[in-house]
Amino acid sequence: MAQNDDAFDLDDNDLSDSDLMKRLRKVISDQKKTISEQEEELNEFYSSTRESDISEALVSMGVDSKISRFVPDSIESVDELETWVEENADVFGIAPAEERGDASDIDREHIEAAEMMAAISEGDIDPDIGLDLAARIENAGSQDELMSLLKGNQ
Repeated sequence: MAQNDDAFDLDDNDLSDSDLMKRLRKVISDQKKTISEQEEELNEFYSSTRESDISEALVSMGVDSKISRFVPDSIESVDELETWVEENADVFGIAPAEERGDASDIDREHIEAAEMMAAISEGDIDPDIGLDLAARIENAGSQDELMSLLKGNQ
């Protein structure tokens, strides 16, 4: 409103009633314009945020994010989105959730092997000593046992 304070000055005694009304109408018109611009920006932001959230949720479900264009506006939660995807899976050529499999179905040994390779490449584990020393340090039962391991006595 600070931008309109200069356009409207109540202390101006030289204003006739008609000039005062013109200025008031102009201020009101400017404020309505500002409000409509802000509402439009807010709607654009809401729309882009919603599309982004839906795309991320679809990707996490293992579904192509392009399907987000077809998700109805009535979908407001991830649970509703999952239900909608399952109901319309045949329309989009998506395998049902049971056939797609979940990320939790990945073999645990492969995950552990990948973590170990990452630890070796980052220098957290010496490949000559291996994970055994790190595991023994983590599983040390007392401070004396830990000090013994660190000194290399075991």
